[in-house]
Amino acid sequence: MEHLDETIINLRKEKNKSENTSIETGLYINDILTCFHEVEVLNEFKIMLPTDFITLSEVQAKIKYPSEQRPQIIKTNEETSVNIGFSLVTVDIPINDTNIKKEAEELRKILKQLNPAMEFYSLEVEQLEDFKLAWFDYKSFALDGKMYNIMFVAGVGENKMLHGIFNCKSGMHKDWQTAAIGMLKTIKLSN
Repeated sequence: MEHLDETIINLRKEKNKSENTSIETGLYINDILTCFHEVEVLNEFKIMLPTDFITLSEVQAKIKYPSEQRPQIIKTNEETSVNIGFSLVTVDIPINDTNIKKEAEELRKILKQLNPAMEFYSLEVEQLEDFKLAWFDYKSFALDGKMYNIMFVAGVGENKMLHGIFNCKSGMHKDWQTAAIGMLKTIKLSN
């Protein structure tokens, strides 16, 4: 009888996982259903983020991202082990649909020069609702171990660029990669 109970529980879990496979319906991450809601960031954009994400305090942000070049706003989970940061920066040369991939390639090249030990994976360009977004993922090294990262950029208007980063511990990336890319695909202008 015990085995039947375990089988029923496992079948229910599998059914729930098969019904929750998108940002809109929720995703199972680390065997926990994660729900998402739309959040405005930088007074310019909206993105679907996990409902339990909070804004990282300025004090915590300075500790977690000691460089002055840290993201302007960082959303994180309660443990601060999964983060997504956003900055809106002014650029001299407009970033548009034709040069967005080149911009991402340049960022990747700069990171590789700064730390040759980084391992780079995909580089993709996504057509979103309001603009194209380029992203690439890579593994970096932090004080507390290996980190999985996704850096993303998009041209916004004549002289602005959305620049962001998603990161989590490398051991968590298999569960978070699909969710992170799904979240990026929901970025749109607020207006």
